[in-house]
Amino acid sequence: MAYTTEEKINIAKICQYLTASDVRNGSLFGATLNPILPEILYIERKSVEWAFDKNPADSTLFGTSNYLLSLCNNAKKAAQILNLGGGGVVVDPNNPNNDNAPYLIPVYPGDFATATAYNNPYIAGENLQIFANFIPKYLDNPDEYVTTVDGINITIDGFDAAVFDPNKVLLNIYIVKNV
Repeated sequence: MAYTTEEKINIAKICQYLTASDVRNGSLFGATLNPILPEILYIERKSVEWAFDKNPADSTLFGTSNYLLSLCNNAKKAAQILNLGGGGVVVDPNNPNNDNAPYLIPVYPGDFATATAYNNPYIAGENLQIFANFIPKYLDNPDEYVTTVDGINITIDGFDAAVFDPNKVLLNIYIVKNV
C-alpha cells in the first residue's frame, strides 16, 4: 500500500514503541533485533518530520520517507493501529480493555492536571511505557515517573509541563497489553 509522507511518519512513531517492545522481549518471540533500532527509528523519523514541516513539497521526501518506512519492522501492525488498512483494529479509548491491541496515548502539556501530574483513568493500574519527547528517551519507573491512582506523576527534578510548547506532544504513553 502506498502511504503519504505524513502517514509514514505516523507509522514510524508507533513502530518505535512496537520495536522497543520487541527488543525488550529479545529472542523469546523470534530473532533478536538491533538493540538501538528504536533510537535509530526516532532519529530518522525526526529528520523526515523536520524536512516535512519545513517543506511538505520537497522532492527528496519520497525517498527519505520510504527509507524510514523500510526501517519499520512493524509497519503493517502500526498501519493497522492507525487504521490505514490491512484489517487492523483500533482500540476504542472509551473501552481500552476490549482487546489486546497496543494502545498509544499522546499527551500534550495542557493535558496535565498540575505541573507534574497527568491524570487519565485509562492508564491507572496498567503496564506502561512512557516516551518523553522533550528528553528524548523512555522514562524509567520509579526514577522518573510514578504511577498514581489517577494516572502518573513525573518525578524528574524541575519538570513543569506548563513550560513546554502546548502544540507539541510531550509524552507518548504506550499501554502494554498482555497477549
